[in-house]
Amino acid sequence: MRSVKFVSRVDAWAAGRLGLILRYTNGVWENFPSGSDQNLFAVTALGDSDAWAVGSAGTILHFNGDKWNPSPQAGQITLLDLNGAAFLNSSNGWIVGGNPPQGGIILKWDGVAWSSVYTCSEALYGIAIVRSDCIWFCGENRKLVKFDGAGFSDGPVLLGGSGTWWALSFPYQNQGWVVGDSGSIGRFTAGNWNLVASGVAEHLHGICLLADPTRGYIVGENGVRLLYGSDTISLEARGGEDLFSVDMPNDLEGAAVGGQTSGRLLMLRGISEEADLSRVRVFPNPIDPRQDRFLSLDRLPQDVTKIGIYTVLGEPVAALGDGITLSPVTGVAAWSGQINGRAAATGVYIYRIETAGGKSRRGVFMVQKR
Repeated sequence: MRSVKFVSRVDAWAAGRLGLILRYTNGVWENFPSGSDQNLFAVTALGDSDAWAVGSAGTILHFNGDKWNPSPQAGQITLLDLNGAAFLNSSNGWIVGGNPPQGGIILKWDGVAWSSVYTCSEALYGIAIVRSDCIWFCGENRKLVKFDGAGFSDGPVLLGGSGTWWALSFPYQNQGWVVGDSGSIGRFTAGNWNLVASGVAEHLHGICLLADPTRGYIVGENGVRLLYGSDTISLEARGGEDLFSVDMPNDLEGAAVGGQTSGRLLMLRGISEEADLSRVRVFPNPIDPRQDRFLSLDRLPQDVTKIGIYTVLGEPVAALGDGITLSPVTGVAAWSGQINGRAAATGVYIYRIETAGGKSRRGVFMVQKR
């Protein structure tokens, strides 16, 4: 596994070797055929019906809401490996690629077609879109490149030129981070890049930092996971196969992927070991069972024993194991919005959750057909 990207906290994609693509819905990761046997190095998404994956030998795949299809331009613009992809919106997308020692390339999407807009002597791996006129790219030999809306310029080479920068993250417009070989971390503040200490020597491959609050993860070689919070970087865990990518839809949830001899996928989800029902969330609310795939109850504690959905008159609509599924590993329960195979009627519904310790929580949500 090489890349993971969340569309929302209940919808995500992961991609890896030999065309492997997984989709996360209903609290479960499942195989989603890509139709390709090429190695996939990056996946990104603009919504639940618009996603892109890129990989070896110029591979470009597009998901149209139904299935993955190769882009008509795949292999036409370049045969270099494509290593990263990111979108600002549906008419502003970017792909980076390259192979040592052949050099690197940047492709741009204008809403209709991909075009080559930049080449260099270093392979490129990471992208961070800050604004349409501020986009950063990174690569081998500690290469940093900035697009200012009109053209490209090189950033500083931080402390020599050895090693590779693998990934970038900008939680704020004026604050960014880049991670790379031998535990290297660069931080962008006040218009300048400077190195900061990571406390580890392993190669760092992936980073996702969020704003408000600024929190996130850095992952890398030997399963290293660095946690960032309160302006401090700390080692959360080390061990197992390499991790290459991490993404988080919010400050309490996320996933990291990697592997060498086999795929590795870690859910980074703060599930309470105790029966803390105060953290439970309902999404979407209101739900339209004709458009939304399911209602999600998440941040559930691990000792949930019963979940029920009722009308305001107390009539049962669904129960755990009878219309409601639960993944204890991820702390997510889901209901399809269907009653006896038909979409639930518009109105107010009640959910009730019970734990093995005798605690319970009750709340309401809306079904609204738009």
